[in-house]
Amino acid sequence: MPPQPQARNCNRLNDQLSGAPSGAPVDLPWPCQPSTRSELLAAALLHDTVEDTETTLTELEQTFGPTISALVAEVTDDKSLPKQERKALQIEHSAQASAAAKQLKIADKIANVRDILADPPADWPLARKREYLDWAEQVVRGCRGVNAALDACWKATLAEARGKLEAEAR
Repeated sequence: MPPQPQARNCNRLNDQLSGAPSGAPVDLPWPCQPSTRSELLAAALLHDTVEDTETTLTELEQTFGPTISALVAEVTDDKSLPKQERKALQIEHSAQASAAAKQLKIADKIANVRDILADPPADWPLARKREYLDWAEQVVRGCRGVNAALDACWKATLAEARGKLEAEAR
């Protein structure tokens, strides 16, 4: 059975944040504070848990501690709000996010864009894919400047995605 989309996304986020392919040893220096590198990677694996399951932030804190729970909270959308409002808030809040949350957001957008190119939702026409790229670019704009490697990866991923979508339009 192929990996489920959420599991694939977690693995790709881990790859982006660790700088290593899945399963490779992770021993690179990590410049984010106050989270330790392992806390950032744990939050990356858990970042959609509150949005996509019945798990609460309180449960995450009890299980994984306050630092991981706080970082997950920082990147969690309020699903009680309409989708367009949630998307607008992501753009608005990205510039004020912590360094760790900014890195997590960029890695998540890289993984999402790659997924859209490799295995887009069946009901997403070209226009919807372009809309996602435009919105993701706005979110990431507020997150850049914390991790040069992630910034460069985002820039390359976005350029590749735009090129592929242009080719798809022809």
